[in-house]
Amino acid sequence: MMRMYVQMGRPNDALNMLVEMIHSGWGRPDNFTYSIVIKACSELFFDMGVGVHRQALKYGFDRDVLVQNSLLAMCMVAGEKEAARLTFDLMLEPTVLSWKSLINGYF
Repeated sequence: MMRMYVQMGRPNDALNMLVEMIHSGWGRPDNFTYSIVIKACSELFFDMGVGVHRQALKYGFDRDVLVQNSLLAMCMVAGEKEAARLTFDLMLEPTVLSWKSLINGYF
């Protein structure tokens, strides 16, 4: 449902759903949830995305490639190339999507 909100141009609704998920006890957000919400934040505010990323780290998704790719793309969209490069450099196994996000961000 969060992905649908992002695709429909309603990133606030995706973020609100994450907050509700955490506070209502629906269950712990997973790596897919965080990758979607970080993408939503890239369409809103970079600082908000950083906060969501910290939350993902708290739940142990610091080495998850989906979360890392979303963070990398968010940094590039926000023009934070140094942060994007640091994220890329910390990846254990960058994927094709990782490389694509990094390269496209510079052009």
